[in-house]
Amino acid sequence: MIDKEKEIFATVANALRAKFNDIYVVGTELTSAPPRFPAVSFVQTNNSIRNEHATFYCLENVASEDYKAEVFSNLETGKEAQTKEITSVVSDVMRDLDYARTFCEVIANSDPTISRRVSRYSKNNVI
Repeated sequence: MIDKEKEIFATVANALRAKFNDIYVVGTELTSAPPRFPAVSFVQTNNSIRNEHATFYCLENVASEDYKAEVFSNLETGKEAQTKEITSVVSDVMRDLDYARTFCEVIANSDPTISRRVSRYSKNNVI
């Protein structure tokens, strides 16, 4: 199975930790209230075979991968700006890895004191 999840997560997490002190980055889904802030959930949401590239000898020559980043901030002022800045770092890293951002939006959170921004990234020809 072609699977770059650990490598991609490590690259994103290292870039975030280098830029933001005490950022909480996990490779699992988070609830609406992370244990500390700012927080980032970065997970692979799809890993599927590109059938048009399958051969008799190897069914999985090429894969499609999708990732989702959820960024949380609870700053009293500037929380939306903070989630946008963190998302920008994730987007830059993913772009450098040839993943396209396919979605980016502020999502309502169950706790209105927390800003939450979700972005998605996709790459169709992972080898």
